[in-house]
Amino acid sequence: MRGIKLGEAFLDTTFMLPFFHIDVDVEGFDLGLFESFISGLERVHFSEISVVEAKAKIMKLSERNAEYRQVQETFGENLEVLRNDEKIRFHAHDGVADRVLNSLLVKGFKLDVVDLFIVSQAAGVGFLLTEDRKILRLRDEARFRDDAVLGGLRLARWSEVQLG
Repeated sequence: MRGIKLGEAFLDTTFMLPFFHIDVDVEGFDLGLFESFISGLERVHFSEISVVEAKAKIMKLSERNAEYRQVQETFGENLEVLRNDEKIRFHAHDGVADRVLNSLLVKGFKLDVVDLFIVSQAAGVGFLLTEDRKILRLRDEARFRDDAVLGGLRLARWSEVQLG
């Protein structure tokens, strides 16, 4: 975010797609700037659910466009490259994340199930890069900002990230 130096960032599924050679339709997104952003981080975090969501998206794209079939076929190889990168950490759903997810449910936040998993896992990292409007709207909610756990989670979209 503007003026904040990030050491670690949790990225939603949208920002996993470039690792699989899928263009993302995000305002101001530039692959070179994204690579610089990633290289400037000490650690990059993803949810395991994003792996499933990314594969589903690639499967759907390959049904409509033969150009994506190669991406679908090499998905596993590219995933292994990510998994073997010491800078990248994949988060499984655990007890801590489940308590955060339950807190989101109790507070009545209207997020879909994938978003609930991603936000609950990102809370432990402290920064989530997302383009999801429903997640970003949480910033406007006092009950989110004032929550002892959730309030520490900074949410930002790509256009709000300060590079350099």
